[in-house]
Amino acid sequence: RVHGDFTVLDMRVGPRTPALVVVLVVLALALESSCSHVNVYVTENAPFVRRVVARTGEEVLSGHDVMLWERAYDILRASDSNLTYSFVSVGSRNEIFERVRVDPLGLGLSGLPVTASVVAEFKTSPAYFQTGADLVYERVPPGSSLLLIFSPLDWRIWISGAALMYFSGHVFWFFERNVQPRRFPRAYLAGVNQGVWYAWGTLTFSKTFDIKGFSTRMYSVGWSSLCIIYIAAYTANLMSILLQQQLKSQVESIADLNKPGIKIGVVQGTPGQLWAQQYMVADVVEFATLDAAWEAVETAKVVGMFYDGAVLQFLLNTRSFNQRLSMLGQRVTAEVYGIVYHKDFELSSKIDAVVLEMNENNFLTYLRDQWFERKFVPTQKFTQQQLNLQSFAGMYIVLAFSFVTAIVTFCVVRLKHFC
Repeated sequence: RVHGDFTVLDMRVGPRTPALVVVLVVLALALESSCSHVNVYVTENAPFVRRVVARTGEEVLSGHDVMLWERAYDILRASDSNLTYSFVSVGSRNEIFERVRVDPLGLGLSGLPVTASVVAEFKTSPAYFQTGADLVYERVPPGSSLLLIFSPLDWRIWISGAALMYFSGHVFWFFERNVQPRRFPRAYLAGVNQGVWYAWGTLTFSKTFDIKGFSTRMYSVGWSSLCIIYIAAYTANLMSILLQQQLKSQVESIADLNKPGIKIGVVQGTPGQLWAQQYMVADVVEFATLDAAWEAVETAKVVGMFYDGAVLQFLLNTRSFNQRLSMLGQRVTAEVYGIVYHKDFELSSKIDAVVLEMNENNFLTYLRDQWFERKFVPTQKFTQQQLNLQSFAGMYIVLAFSFVTAIVTFCVVRLKHFC
């Protein structure tokens, strides 16, 4: 019945009332489920959303956020079999916000930062990704030093090694002069000269004759062992230093690049651009797209560029195979990404619960590892220390023991000879 401005449904009990109630309930459920369609607005922003060619030759959407939504959809569809969705590709992230603003059935993905202005205008999901602006730059190893060959060992070891070699030359001459007088003359200068030369030949594996005296060989056991340890330790430490030189960079912090005359690239409309313009005294060069900025870094038109750290890591994994470019690893901004809904979007609470569930069961961690795990050896800081006297203390003890043994055996042999 119609009464003025109101329409009243006459629900007086009659023989057909139960059937009418059932029909109304079914219609209500049908109306509720008929609205279960979602428009998912995305834009290409690798690796969150990107286009790839499937085996069938057809272009499809892939990426971190695509996998996130497909997993969320599977969970939601378990409780609502009528739920459907469609991806709607747009030109930019700003256009995503414009579309979601007027579409009650719309939500936005593609690595959208959740800022105060976004929260004031839209519904947003719990954060599913944390990131920040970072710097990628061309790594230039420092120049080589003329004294690099001396760096593996402490100066005390060099001095002690030279002194021990001179001392060993005396020992070899003293013990061997009676056994091989032609090789080791009795004259002091000529004999010590041969003894030192033999000690050097043992150290460098270039000796041309051998010793024969029992006492001399007792001492040679300790000296030869010390020489082997010397050479092995020096070689290993030198290789470590050379490796460090290859991985080391002249850039260790943003301050190294924050100088007038150095060109730093940024992408327009990004937090990295705002931060660089506010804090950098270097020359800030703006680019319209990420690809243009990346190309400028690769071609050395700019020394480095600020952008989302996670995206930079993905680009290093997929584009920079020669490890010429490196990421600084110092985030200058802090951002969180979330799903953006229309203010009247009805499924927002259910999707929020699904995002929290994916966080609890570590699916979000799995996604991050899948798309942003470092595939190559990163530039990393590590320290390399010179070997000092304490490193060789054990071998010095062995050499001293060998020297004592040689003296004892020499004395025993001499006493036996006279007796």
